[in-house]
Amino acid sequence: MGMSRMVVAVVALFCVLTSPAQAYLDPGTGSMLIQATIGIIVGALFTIKVYWQKVRNFMGRLFKGSSQNTDSKPE
Repeated sequence: MGMSRMVVAVVALFCVLTSPAQAYLDPGTGSMLIQATIGIIVGALFTIKVYWQKVRNFMGRLFKGSSQNTDSKPE
């Protein structure tokens, strides 16, 4: 319990002692962030699609090969 109180006290101290940032974000920054977010999402989905296809092909070859061995009749 003592550690959590200390963390809360430090966070409160940082909030009280902040100074103005004197920063400006122009409207282009928001659209750049949106574009970057969309790009990351599309890239991640494409990567998942490519690797999902590889997994499906591997599983298909794995089970297709094993089913051919079990379907053959012994002579």
